[in-house]
Amino acid sequence: MLQLDLADTSIRAYKKRSGKISLHLRSYLLVKTNASFSLSYYMKSIDCLLILEDGTEIPFDNTSFSVHTICEDAFQVMAHNFQASTVTGFSDIKRCLARLRVSYHISFTGHPYEKPDHFEKVVPVVKRY
Repeated sequence: MLQLDLADTSIRAYKKRSGKISLHLRSYLLVKTNASFSLSYYMKSIDCLLILEDGTEIPFDNTSFSVHTICEDAFQVMAHNFQASTVTGFSDIKRCLARLRVSYHISFTGHPYEKPDHFEKVVPVVKRY
């Protein structure tokens, strides 16, 4: 059984010199599994989408994770550094709660039955300006 989760979920909002708002997530991607494997080899895609309370959807342009785990496998979990960021067209954003949808596609065989999956978390959006 394979399951993904994030350890930290605060989305930090910064104001750029252009006046636009950039959003950043730094976390750890937790892969709950009973076998060690190379996540970067089998991960076909991973994307993040922030859904604000009013329904506005903000896709993250950049999403990445580390190739190597950050520590020895323990508790049947592999932990990887994880980062996501984007620049919005907003000139301001309120401190709020939002939903973060992480969509991913892991394929071990390339067979069509291995479909993309996702998980959602309620996350705080924190202004840093």
